[in-house]
Order: sequence, then structure tokens, then C-alpha cells
Amino acid sequence: MEMFWPPVIIGPVAIIIGVLIVTFRKSLASGTAEAQRAMFGRFGELVANQSRPSGALIAGIGFILIGIAAIRMGLLIPPGQW
Repeated sequence: MEMFWPPVIIGPVAIIIGVLIVTFRKSLASGTAEAQRAMFGRFGELVANQSRPSGALIAGIGFILIGIAAIRMGLLIPPGQW
């Protein structure tokens, strides 16, 4: 069985990044809010007040789903169709 290697290699990396984002989403959200306050001043304060860990959760889940899709594509789609 032939497989296309780049997605099979990149898929697990995306899954690991997604799991790390989901695990550390609270500190990631607070760090992002602090960076927005420091960089944009008063406007950054308005944006930082709306920063929630749920945004990082959505991004982490997206990384996990992209990683799963990449692995499936690398294993199931024949290299001639790429």
C-alpha cells in the first residue's frame, strides 16, 4: 500500500499542537489578552475584555480535526490522485 507521506507526518504534529492548545487554553487566552493590552493600548483593552478561553478551544479542536483529516488523506488517497 502506497501512501503520501507529508500529510501522514504533519497530521500527528497538528494533533499534538491542538491537544496542547486545548490543555493550556486559559493561560493562552490570558497571555493573548495581555499582549493585546500592551500592543494596542485603549483599543486593546476593549478587545482584551472580550478574549475568552473558548476561542482557543475552538482553535485547538480545529487543529485536531485538520490533523485527523491529513492522516486520513495521506493513508486513503492514492498518490497518483494528489
